Amino acid sequence: DISDGTYLAAADITVSKDGKKLYASTRGCRDIASFAIAEDGHLKLLGHAPSKGYTRSIHLSEDDAYLIGIGEKLWGMNGMLEVFAIDAQGKAKNQSIDVPMPGAFNGTVRY
Repeated sequence: DISDGTYLAAADITVSKDGKKLYASTRGCRDIASFAIAEDGHLKLLGHAPSKGYTRSIHLSEDDAYLIGIGEKLWGMNGMLEVFAIDAQGKAKNQSIDVPMPGAFNGTVRY
C-alpha cells in the first residue's frame, strides 16, 4: 500500500529470451510494465499496458512476440486469460484477446 491508499502489488516478472526486456505485472494499478535492460543491468521503463483485471501470472510466447497473462477478479469471474502483443520497441500492447477461465483460482480447473 502507498500513502494515498492505492493498493500496489507485484505479481510476476518475465524476461525476453535475449535478456534485453523485462515485463512485470502490477496488480494494484492493473497493468503490465515493460522495461529495457541495459548492459549494466539497470532498467529503463518503456511503458505500461492496462490489463482488465489483477494479472497474477505472465509468460512470453516462444518467439517473444506475445505476452500472455492470467488475471483474477475480472467481471465477477475467477479468471481471465489476456494476450498482449510486443511491439518493435519491446513494449506490451493489450490486444483485447480475452478467454474466460472460470475456476482458475478456486482449485476447480483440471489440467
